[in-house]
Amino acid sequence: MFNNKKASFSKYYSTIDYKEDVAFESHYYTDVFKIYKKLNSKIGSISEQSASKPLFVIQSPISEKLSQILRASSNLPNLKMKVNEIQMNALSWHSLLIKRIMNHYLSLAGWITKMIALSKYANIPLCNLKVDNIAYLIDIEYARKLIESNIVLWWSPSTNPDYGGAEKDKMTLKFDNQHHFNINFDQ
Repeated sequence: MFNNKKASFSKYYSTIDYKEDVAFESHYYTDVFKIYKKLNSKIGSISEQSASKPLFVIQSPISEKLSQILRASSNLPNLKMKVNEIQMNALSWHSLLIKRIMNHYLSLAGWITKMIALSKYANIPLCNLKVDNIAYLIDIEYARKLIESNIVLWWSPSTNPDYGGAEKDKMTLKFDNQHHFNINFDQ
């Protein structure tokens, strides 16, 4: 797999130095908390051994939860990549999972390079990019242009955006199911 992909990721050697020979360790755990403990200690040792801060990339459907559980990663710059869970055959999941892990590892340098370019273009720190929703960069750029033009920005205290009062129209929809009474004064 490495030789097949070597041509496509060799231009990203400045981002990640892929070694031709890599040794892997495999461990079997029956308790998920033991895995988290081992990962915490491994991340801590990598952080201590490194002269500079390594970039910690989490690629998981539960990346937010993992970043809270793996406390050793809180001292490192984090990038969170959200992926969907995949359905695997009960008997042949090993080979499929290994291929998928290696494919994601070998494409990681290209993805990080694109995120660095996007970070520079948007003038946002790399780890502050919301990778799951890149469309928010349009909102940030628009807000910056409004500020440059001395136009007042309206900030909403709620989690919903402020549409100049139109967001209150949604509130009336909640009351549409209620019965209205008619009072007849003619007797």
